[in-house]
This record gives sequence, structure tokens and C-alpha cells, in this order.
Amino acid sequence: MSSLLSTVIALFATMGPLGLAFCALIEKLIPIVPSSGLLIMLGRFAVADAAALPGAVVATTVGSTLGSLAWYGLGRWVGAERGARLLTFGSLPSLGHERRERLHRAYLRRRFWITFLSQTMPVVRVYIAVPAGALAVPLTGFVVATFAGAVVWNTVFLATGVILRNNPVAGGHGDIVTTIVVALLAAEAIIAGGIRLLRRRREPV
Repeated sequence: MSSLLSTVIALFATMGPLGLAFCALIEKLIPIVPSSGLLIMLGRFAVADAAALPGAVVATTVGSTLGSLAWYGLGRWVGAERGARLLTFGSLPSLGHERRERLHRAYLRRRFWITFLSQTMPVVRVYIAVPAGALAVPLTGFVVATFAGAVVWNTVFLATGVILRNNPVAGGHGDIVTTIVVALLAAEAIIAGGIRLLRRRREPV
């Protein structure tokens, strides 16, 4: 899979910023490969040097934000009643109506920071846009917060990829990068599983 991913990334790299934006957009819409791993690969294969890093960050952030807007639009379409249940990935019915309403109000009060921070969290960064749309979070604020959070996330992992490629130890060893990508995928799976386990323990017996 690593060689296939490298080939695909190399192909899109020939498209310049447009290719980088497209990779980030597809990752947000179809999160098969963890975003952190994809960005490291992009940094390693598609970013020429540190001078090209800011442009790569902007391109991938634009693509990521467009992907979030698609999920936001889905949230507006499904509406508040159904979309609100996605705020905690389907576990809201067990929280009770009153607690669910408190969660909604808390999100709306701190919508900028919650949206911003969600873009720096595995798994959550993809799906937070659905409840944001369902709760009719103002579009301008949502876009600004999403873009700002994605800048932080994308910069960290794109820069990691550039450093790995330029590092004399890691530069010629693709297995090191592969190991990192696999580790990140495992970490995201563990985080998602941990969240589900904690919610189950809180559910009334």
C-alpha cells in the first residue's frame, strides 16, 4: 500500500498546488488513509524544500477546508434533529435530552475554539463539520476556524515529511516513513476505540 500511495502522491505532485489541494480534499471526504500519514508522505515526495512548505500548507489547507464545507453542507441538509445526534458520533441518545441540549449550547457558545481545536484531533477533524452544519453554526466563523486549525495540523505533518526526506539517516529508508504512517494509523484507531469505550462505560446499564 505504501508504494501505491507513494505513486499516487508522486502523480499529484506533478500538478503542483492544485494536486496537493486535491489530495487534501479527497482525504477529508474519504478518510481511508490517516491525514497525518498522508501529509507526511506529501511533505516527503511533493514538497521540494522548506521554501516550498508555506505554499504546500496553503494548498492542502484549502483542500481540507473545502472537504469540511462539503460535510457542513450535509449537516445543513440533514437538519438539527438528526445532525445533532452526530455531535458525539451517535451516542447522544443515551445522554438524555437535557444533557444533549447542554452540549449543543456549549458548542454554540464556543464554536470557534471547538471547531479550531477539532481540526487538530484525529477522526474528529473530519466529522465535526456535520453537527456544525446541523446546528447552523455561522458559515464565516466555521470556515475561518476550520482553516486556522487545518493550518496548524498540516504544517506539523508536512514539515515532518520534509525533515524526514532531508534527514541523512531517514532519507534513503522508505521503511522508516512507512513505519511512521502505520503507527499514526494505529494511534488514530486506538483513539477512536478509546472514545467509544469510554462512552459505553458511561451509558446506563
